[in-house]
Amino acid sequence: MRKAIRFFYISIFFIICLIPSLFFFTGDTNNSQAENRVLGEMPKIIKDGKLNLKFPAEMDTYFSENFGFRTKMVNLDAQINYSLLGQSSSPKVIVGKDDFLFYYETLNDYLGRDTLNDKSISEIIKTLELMDEYAASKGSKFYFTIAPNKNSIYPEYMPDKYIKGSTNNYRLLKDKINDTDLNFIDLKSFLLNLKKESPEPIYFKLDSHWNNLGAENVYKYLLWNIGLKTNLVDDPPYIKEKSFTGDIYKMLFPDGNEKDYDFIFNLQKNFSSKRPFQDQDINITTNLKTGVIDLNPGKKLMIFRDSFFNSMVKFVSNDFSKVVYTREVPYPMENTYNDIVIFEIAERNIPLIIKNAPKMPAPIRENVDLTKYIKLDRKNIFFYNVQEDDYFHLYGCYISKVKSSNEEVLLKYKDKIFEAFPILESNIKDDIVKKFGEEFINQGFSIRIPKDISVDLDDFDIYIKR
Repeated sequence: MRKAIRFFYISIFFIICLIPSLFFFTGDTNNSQAENRVLGEMPKIIKDGKLNLKFPAEMDTYFSENFGFRTKMVNLDAQINYSLLGQSSSPKVIVGKDDFLFYYETLNDYLGRDTLNDKSISEIIKTLELMDEYAASKGSKFYFTIAPNKNSIYPEYMPDKYIKGSTNNYRLLKDKINDTDLNFIDLKSFLLNLKKESPEPIYFKLDSHWNNLGAENVYKYLLWNIGLKTNLVDDPPYIKEKSFTGDIYKMLFPDGNEKDYDFIFNLQKNFSSKRPFQDQDINITTNLKTGVIDLNPGKKLMIFRDSFFNSMVKFVSNDFSKVVYTREVPYPMENTYNDIVIFEIAERNIPLIIKNAPKMPAPIRENVDLTKYIKLDRKNIFFYNVQEDDYFHLYGCYISKVKSSNEEVLLKYKDKIFEAFPILESNIKDDIVKKFGEEFINQGFSIRIPKDISVDLDDFDIYIKR
């Protein structure tokens, strides 16, 4: 009898263990969208005509990400940790007070940790100035703004164990940008003041972005700074409803169904697009419908954006004859033929501004006094020359101990002098660090010269400002 009972329990144990595998082999596994990421694909034993030596490790990863009920089990583990311990089981999520969830990648900004050095901040300023100069050459006005992290606006809901730092990349950049002629719109100061006055939250509890109420107020503030008009009334009526699925919530509870409050405005859609678009589309173009009164006649917008602008498209597109939204990287400045150019980036992504040089022709400099510059030894210049559709793209790094007080990098070919972006392109950064060390990551340059300009990019000199 005991043997029968023992056999029964052992059989039940093995059946329970086999259920996930049975669902794995029958294809009934998980929804990758539930975890907000792409799950691993079935590896191949033969890859590119050769035996795939990484097959065992790849198969282990594939199985661990696709066994049956995985999403439900991850969700159950998260619920237990959240409900009983008030902790996050996801490395991407911080559980805050009053059910607030925060994106872990914003923690360094909050703590003031691993901030950019002075050289990197200066490189960002120079990059923005070159973008501004090019926009002006096309008859456009350039504006730069940063969408604050949620814990920058609601620090009181962060766990007590995290102590807010006295400075971060936003503060460092803002302090330096105020000494330039750049048109910078400070959204952090605006939103902190708005939070004090608003009876409703302006960011989601379960998402990393501002909600519709925050987006509507940000949009009106942007227009006020630019000097443009909107069809929105001063205090448009809205309906508050629990209908929004938060991105951070889905990271923590991939199979959860909790909704967040959002504010729904009764807006008439006055714009159209060539095809239905999704928030994640790289490029979106909208136009006012025929017969709609254009409050900003002739004004066209180009917006370099990220996900913070998702909730703003419905507001912006209702007010302008044409709006082009792009998430392309490198930033396609060459397509700037609009009257207003807005460059928006999330606070946590500030370092990405100097990850890749914007795509635009290098400005030509005339009457340059080269005695104020240091000519670099060619043997200390590590570079690549790549042909693109319309450009010769020259980029690299100068491996030199020469110190410069300025972020100005010039490339001279015969009688032509071009200014480069002081950017070390991301695709060679690891190679530079591996070969020469971290000390040279702030000595990059990147320049695009139109193919209709005759140059020999194997015969050039590079100068940096003294």
